[in-house]
Amino acid sequence: MEGMGRLFDERLNEMLLRHGVELVDEHKMNDNLELSVKGILTEYCAGKKCALWGAGRMNTTSSHTAVLIGKYATYLQNLVCVIDSDPDFQGKSFLGYPIIAPEQIKDYNPEIIVISSKNSAKSIIDSLLEVSPASRYVDLYGELSRRGLEVYNNFFDERSIYTQIFDLQQNLKSEDRDFEKAGILHKIISYYLGIRDFYYAFFYMDLYIREGYEGYKEYILLKAEINELLKEIISINAGRTQDISMFYVDALRQMDVIDSQSGSPRVLKKYIDSADIYTNVYSTGATTYESMVSAILGKYPLECNVYSQNFLRSVDEFKAVKQIYDLGYRINWMVSDAYRLLEDDYRLHFDIQIYMSRKLWNLACSLAEAKYKDKIFSFIYFPYEIHCPMLCGFHEIKPVIRGFSNMGIEDFPDSIAVQYQECVDYMDRQFDFYYELLGTGTTKVIFSDHSQVVYRKDNGTKTYNMYYKDKELVAHIPLIISRKGKEYKAYDGLLSLVDLNDIILSIVEDKDLTGLMKQVIRYQYYPIHSAKIRLHAQQWGYDDYIDGMDIFASEDYIYIKTGTGREEVYRHEDLDTSLLDTTEGRIFIDIVRKIYNVAF
Repeated sequence: MEGMGRLFDERLNEMLLRHGVELVDEHKMNDNLELSVKGILTEYCAGKKCALWGAGRMNTTSSHTAVLIGKYATYLQNLVCVIDSDPDFQGKSFLGYPIIAPEQIKDYNPEIIVISSKNSAKSIIDSLLEVSPASRYVDLYGELSRRGLEVYNNFFDERSIYTQIFDLQQNLKSEDRDFEKAGILHKIISYYLGIRDFYYAFFYMDLYIREGYEGYKEYILLKAEINELLKEIISINAGRTQDISMFYVDALRQMDVIDSQSGSPRVLKKYIDSADIYTNVYSTGATTYESMVSAILGKYPLECNVYSQNFLRSVDEFKAVKQIYDLGYRINWMVSDAYRLLEDDYRLHFDIQIYMSRKLWNLACSLAEAKYKDKIFSFIYFPYEIHCPMLCGFHEIKPVIRGFSNMGIEDFPDSIAVQYQECVDYMDRQFDFYYELLGTGTTKVIFSDHSQVVYRKDNGTKTYNMYYKDKELVAHIPLIISRKGKEYKAYDGLLSLVDLNDIILSIVEDKDLTGLMKQVIRYQYYPIHSAKIRLHAQQWGYDDYIDGMDIFASEDYIYIKTGTGREEVYRHEDLDTSLLDTTEGRIFIDIVRKIYNVAF
């Protein structure tokens, strides 16, 4: 299903239309970009034998190649093959097309090769010129850029309302004429209301009212009506006490939620004030799919093929979700189209949205419209705002777009740190605004799937995987279990996301998680397939760290075993001094090996 809470949503839309506010369909904001992609494919591929470069780890759902084949097939009618440099894929098929090695290009003789990778285009072009210098190609993102379209994320999942809001805000600052300023404010307000970001919609409505622009009284009336609607939802949801909502904020770091020195909350204070806080929780991996898919399966990344099955798993594989359904809960599965996590299933009520505020609104409305006796379990995934490229609904400075895979390879400006903090602050304001709307008596769980480096001034040439021994920047994540009336309590024992199923079931049973605490936690890196990162590693002497890593950490120590056989041991307080050849270090390795079978 495409949306939840339709009755309250329709009432809100009726209010907006009655007061002259344009209804914004956030799903159709990409029309110009989509038309440009179609134009590029028509210009370069129409009537020509063509090939696509990159099987996208065989992801037939949301990879660039899958989207091009599925959505733009009309413009690729003479597609003959998919090219990929990974030997594991060669000889297989991708959505019916043979996957060939670059060296086989001459055998298929395509007239044009479409390169659609955002982060690896340069290395792909270099490889193409090396094996088939006469081949013609089109770099999709490069061509979009040449046409004046700055694409911040994947072209098929562009969060354009955020970028358009920023452009409008900049126009507002530079505009002197009242009539033009009023028009810009109208547009900003309509965009914020379109994604149900009431915090900033009210901020700009108040500005419009203070300035006394034409029609300002309509905004006074509209704001009052919206507040009455919100109060109605708050009143209904205040009586709901059996519901559980799990908010999965991709790449949210523990250090951004709780100050490590004072232990005080930096954000999400309303939630933390009445909560069990687990301060030493760690992911199983350093990237989204490797961590989250393994957590769903209850295994470590190297124990399961996280890149199979199009990144989608069945409800039956997610033990906790299956059991929750069997316990009589209705399950809201609120995700984005490119990140569904689970396959379509009659037990899940899918809600496909992009923006954080829209997901929170739909959840609040869904709870308010549910039968009083219904128990609702909601899983709400936010893959965008905190994760690279770190774009949100309010930026003071122009966002700079960098993917985490480009760290150490491309320059990262100092402003990235400010940009990231703006995203964290934006998340905090949205969750704060929606606190009562989500039901004060419901159980609200906030967690993440991995940490992230974001920006380090002293980074130099280190790619993201070279922070492997700093668990704070790799795997340390928040876990907040909040409900009004719960007495604040902090637990500092080690927990791992590998136990996600048991964590969820313990929450359902209202049990603490002390029985799941570990002496040593574990996180892993898959072998890196990016040709760009592998080449960079070879150039800078990082070869030992690109073929997988198995990493173990206690309160005091960390032990690393790489896919090439390299071993390292450190104290967390001194990550520069190796303990490998010391008694202290060997004792910790022995402890690890008694608990785990080390992967390498």
